[in-house]
Amino acid sequence: MRVVAKNFEVGKPGSCKMVPEVNEDFWHLYNLLSHDDIVRCVTFRKLKGNDGGVGGRTKGPGKTKRVRIGVKVEMIEFDQETCTVRVRGRNLTENPWIPLGSYHTLELAKDRQFEIEKEDWDAMHVERIQTAADPTRDADVAAVVMQSNGTANLCMIGNHMTTRKEKIDLNIPKKRVGSTTRHDKSIKRFHEAILASILKHIQFDVVKCIILASPGFVKDDFYRFLLEEAQRRDIREVIENKSKFILCHSSSGHMHSIKEILEDPAVSVRLADTKAAGEVKVLQNFYKAMKVDESRAVYGWLHVHAAAQVQAIQDLLITDALFRCSDYEERRRYVDFVDSVREAKGTVHIFSVLHPSGAELTQLTGISAILRFPCPDIIELEEEVDGDSSS
Repeated sequence: MRVVAKNFEVGKPGSCKMVPEVNEDFWHLYNLLSHDDIVRCVTFRKLKGNDGGVGGRTKGPGKTKRVRIGVKVEMIEFDQETCTVRVRGRNLTENPWIPLGSYHTLELAKDRQFEIEKEDWDAMHVERIQTAADPTRDADVAAVVMQSNGTANLCMIGNHMTTRKEKIDLNIPKKRVGSTTRHDKSIKRFHEAILASILKHIQFDVVKCIILASPGFVKDDFYRFLLEEAQRRDIREVIENKSKFILCHSSSGHMHSIKEILEDPAVSVRLADTKAAGEVKVLQNFYKAMKVDESRAVYGWLHVHAAAQVQAIQDLLITDALFRCSDYEERRRYVDFVDSVREAKGTVHIFSVLHPSGAELTQLTGISAILRFPCPDIIELEEEVDGDSSS
């Protein structure tokens, strides 16, 4: 994200002009925008054949008019497949083509400037902009998970999003004794489809590494085909970036295997400085702490808030979805809570729900914590609350 101009302070009204540059910027925007914000940008209004603006009529085919307007946000949509953000609200800018106060939908586009105005910029808003504007954010990782039945998924793992770029689903017949021609041809088509997908979607000068994962030896067979084909066809991108490929085991060729391969020690070493790997590691630490002593790992607002009251939180794990609630007071509660944990020298890890680890944390209510010391009283507090509610 390129920040063009900013005029805001925490706790005060202000505005910020930005230009989205990469797909992940739109996920940041989705988390940055709130109900009642004002968004200003260029939009395109399709005029009817008889619409010449106020006081005029024209004949002929409709035209598209370029208009700059501002809307007061009432609805925010994020499309993960296309990585686009749309905001809908009432028009605040008087012009001849879009009536004042009428509803209009703005689609925020890559490389097109827009402006956000907020009545109250909180700490999480500011942090989100700083993260989006960080020039080191593009430490993307590519992963291809595959299995012997002809299924493969090519994904891009960014700092905040795991995006499937292509799914391959071919029918591979079983190998029969004495007749392997049909099976071998199907395997070759499968390998060729994966190679074509890699060449189409992966920017070798950007990605840090390319993970090939599968059950059994499917990945090994493909990697052998990849190197042989690169030599035969003189595919320089593959030949010159051979060291970026990592082979590891996965239980399947489906998307849910991404979290599994990020836990592989060999992969973790290569991805040590990426956010996705960091999320996986801290979530693993949470489960380890819970296994050793359940009073050292808590989840749910009741438990985590009680732990914060005695400054016991060492690591706070929280999903970005909790900051997108439309209720201003509820959002403020989570923002203030994060600030209080940081003031108490706790480390805050904000998980993206578009990563498998963030989706898993969501199943644990979206908030959990690793504690500095055991807090058995917190478990008793839960029992007391349950007892009170049942009486």
